[in-house]
Parts: sequence; C-alpha cells; structure tokens
Amino acid sequence: MKYEIITPLLTSIQDDGDIDIDGTLNLVEYVIDGGVDGILPLGSAGEFTAFTFEQKRKFLTEIIKKVDKRIKVLAGTTSLVPQETVDLSNEVLKCGADGVVILPQFYFGLSDDEAYEYFSYMAENIDGDIYIYNYPARTGYNISIDVVLKLIEKYPNIVGLKDTIAETGHTQELISKARLIRDDFRVYSGFDNQFSANIAAGGSGCISGFSNIRPKLWADWVKAANDNNLDEIHKYQKIINRMMDIYAIQTNFSNVCKNVLKREGMKINTKCMLPYDKITEDEIDRAFEILKDSEKING
Repeated sequence: MKYEIITPLLTSIQDDGDIDIDGTLNLVEYVIDGGVDGILPLGSAGEFTAFTFEQKRKFLTEIIKKVDKRIKVLAGTTSLVPQETVDLSNEVLKCGADGVVILPQFYFGLSDDEAYEYFSYMAENIDGDIYIYNYPARTGYNISIDVVLKLIEKYPNIVGLKDTIAETGHTQELISKARLIRDDFRVYSGFDNQFSANIAAGGSGCISGFSNIRPKLWADWVKAANDNNLDEIHKYQKIINRMMDIYAIQTNFSNVCKNVLKREGMKINTKCMLPYDKITEDEIDRAFEILKDSEKING
C-alpha cells in the first residue's frame, strides 16, 4: 500500500466571516504543486465549526471542481445535526469527492454502543466512502478499537480512519487488528511527527497540518518512505520534530499557519473563527524562527 500525505486544508475566511473561496483555492494550488496526495477541506484545521450548511456545501463543491481529480479530496462533512452530515456527504460525493471524513457526535458524550449506532447510521445512509475521524482531545470520546472493528466488518463503505491521538500505541494496535479483517482499510495519523511510527506499523501515512505550509517537504518525506530510503526518512523525522513547537504557539494552529503563508506571499486572508482571531507579530516571528531552525537539519 502506497504511503500518503493528505493536507487538512486551511480555510481562508473573509472579514465578514464567509469563506474566501478564491484565497483557499490559492492554497489548493500551492499544496498540489508541492506534491501532496490529497486534501481534507473542512476538518479541524479548516475550522469547520465556523460555517453553515450552505456555506460548507458551496465551498466543498467549488474545491472539488477546482481539484478536478488531480489529487484526492476527502471532504469534512461533520455536523452536530446527523441529517446534515448525511445530506452534505451525499451531495459532495455526487460532485466527485473521493470520500467524506466524519467525527463522532460530541458535546453530550458517547458510549461505545452509541458510537456504533451513529456510524452505522452514517454507513447505511451515505452513498460512498467514509473515513472515521477520531480526535478524543476535541470530542471527549476515544473511539474504541472494538467499535471500529465491528463497523468495518459490517460496512464496506467505512474505508479508513484518521487517528489524531497522542498515544501511538493506539494507532498501531488499530492498524494491526483492522488489517486482520480488511487489508484495504486505511489508517492515517493526525500528528505530523507520527508518520514514521504509522508506516512502520503498516499504516497509510498522515493527515496533518504542516503540509499546508511545507507541502514539498512532506511530499519528499513520503517519497523517501515509498522508496524505503531510511536515511531520508530519519532526516525528515528530525525536521518535523523541530517544527512541532509551532503547534504550541497558539491554541488555534490554523491562525499561525495562515499568517506564515501570508508573510511568505500567498494571497490568503488570515482571519480565523471567533474567538481565535488574534495573533502578535512576535508569535509569527516565533514560527519563522522554528522553521529556520528546522531547515538547518541535514541528517
């Protein structure tokens, strides 16, 4: 199975809070030119909670048209209204999305039985490929491996999972057990520095944020992995490890990355969803210091 980097796409936002489609399309072209394997618009990095159903529908449709099958589009379609998730998923799949990425219900909490019921409903009502999104630090619920195994045994259209979790052992165990049921089931890690651990366990790669700002670096790392170039894999791991400090600059990682891209010359709005819209020049400078340090790593 070929390893991949999927970019969880940032969303350029207008001053009035609507989506800046043109600005985001500039980013789409940038990451495609950089060599990524796919994009995930309207995930966490894309600030999906900031937008209405109609805003998301219009935006995703435009993104799918622009990409035009050059790379994968895995559309984030999560809503706290289950029928909205189903309706948006079916619409974007009909438009040509390669799959949809869905979080479990959150706020009220979930039992394992409720998580199974929820994703069963999604699988039975969505006409296309579904990727489960596990992000317990944000949802308050860690999807149990047993629930995932039951789901993929029953529903062939649940084709993969994004595991954004600090404990790499969870991802490794999931990969190992899922492959006993479905050898085509794809498991991606959600943190950039977990790529090496993911592929060593037999996973598919990463859906992680630094590929927005350094897509070529990420594409080169994936190429090294697919070529089994251990020296290069190790080198890029050290570079990414240094870059991870960027995540600590602000609660909203997207704000930092938009400002990095803007300062580097991209035509993208740096506005973020309320109340995560503030950033100082010192914070942006800090991001560039980290990037500069990472570029000094040669092996």
